[in-house]
Amino acid sequence: MRNIETSGSGAGVSASNATASTPGLVRLSGVLTATVSSAGDTTVTLDAVQPHELVVVTAETGAGGYVRNVPLETTNVHAGALATVRVNLPASNNPRVCLRNATAGGTLLGEAIANGIARTVTFRCVYNGTAWEVISRLPAVEHFDFTRTTAPAGTTGATGTWTWTMPVESRFVDALWIGGGSGGGSGRRGAAGTNRSGGGGGAGSNFLEARLTAPLLSSLTVSMVVGAGGAGGAAVATDDTNGASGAVGTSTSLTIGGITMRSTSAPSSAGGGGGITSASAGAAANGPGAGTGGATGSSGTGGTANASWAGPSGGGGGGGLDTGNSPNGGGPGGSVINNISVAGGAAGAPGSAGSTPVYALGAITAGGGGGGGGGQNGGVAGAGGNGTLGSGGGGGGASANGTPSGAGGNGGDGIVRLTISY
Repeated sequence: MRNIETSGSGAGVSASNATASTPGLVRLSGVLTATVSSAGDTTVTLDAVQPHELVVVTAETGAGGYVRNVPLETTNVHAGALATVRVNLPASNNPRVCLRNATAGGTLLGEAIANGIARTVTFRCVYNGTAWEVISRLPAVEHFDFTRTTAPAGTTGATGTWTWTMPVESRFVDALWIGGGSGGGSGRRGAAGTNRSGGGGGAGSNFLEARLTAPLLSSLTVSMVVGAGGAGGAAVATDDTNGASGAVGTSTSLTIGGITMRSTSAPSSAGGGGGITSASAGAAANGPGAGTGGATGSSGTGGTANASWAGPSGGGGGGGLDTGNSPNGGGPGGSVINNISVAGGAAGAPGSAGSTPVYALGAITAGGGGGGGGGQNGGVAGAGGNGTLGSGGGGGGASANGTPSGAGGNGGDGIVRLTISY
């Protein structure tokens, strides 16, 4: 007789083997199945004469993060016996399913860890006469993303400060981390008949990549601080006042094996300057691949942010107002290779938010910068668009006295991606 026995908090736990006397066990076409949604143990008892067992464990989202142990019992199992364990994971970050030898406290053989993407992790196991071993695992490569607000199953911490234990089978890790982009500056608010520039676009953060091999993985614990995007400059509510500068984004750090690596040794990038009575350059970037912010527009369209070859790009400059009081549109945010640039706002219109990051072949491509807001004579000026994934916020548009200028867009938050090969 082949059984799956369950224990834990009770609710949300079911298993299968129709021929078993244990309540709640069901057999489906010769496959041993279990559905779990809470912490506890799901023990698999295998048939001594069955050469190959298939076990399917479906992990549901559950009420919160939980760890479920799945021990493969060794009683009466002959050497060379095979077991295939498939773990179906939901599109959440809650469950972490641990395959173990013999008991819930036995050797950890492998882990299926939720990462927000619904998928199946398959372990092929063999009994060597003394203990179970994992001889293959699919998928062989997995990605785990850590943002300011979300992290994979088993992570502790909050608000971008995380500690996580990597899967026990990890052979090497490709780490990519991006700092927070900087905010765009707000536009000037000034008298009719004068030059009033929009705010400068914030610069994109830089990024780093590293491959960490076995010597650095003696400890599987990784700690990180995911950088926050800088706030855009506030809209100006006082007549004849220059715009406010955007805040600088913060760096992202990653610590593995006692070695700490940062996205930059200083603040990640310059914030966009506030609008003034003449044109000024966009915010400078700090680091390879980072895009520079767009220039402000004193009497014309906001400047276009420089494109980035790989890292996050800058935000576009805000549109200005000239001595003839003609409103102008904001400049587009910078593009990223294999990504599109982001349109600036038309005269008086807000800039577009930064483009959505592109994921290709498992690689992560940083987001484009926010577009600059349009200048407006006699109305509220357009705000700069927010950056995404480490890119800069767009500059806000300029306005005439009596109406608010456009606020700068916020810089995009950073991210850490760990690509683990088994």
